[in-house]
Amino acid sequence: MLVTDRQRLREDIAAWVARFGARRSSLIPVLQEIQAKYHQISEFAMQVVADHLDIHPVEV
Repeated sequence: MLVTDRQRLREDIAAWVARFGARRSSLIPVLQEIQAKYHQISEFAMQVVADHLDIHPVEV
């Protein structure tokens, strides 16, 4: 089964949100995890984080 980079990113973000909690205060720790693993924070990653934390993408 081929897992795309975007799907892997979605799964990682879901795991980090589960670990840190689905609240606004988890934003920075989740972004730090993304930066550490992927060495960048893409627009796609910001959108996925916003969806999980129920905030507007501009706030990410």
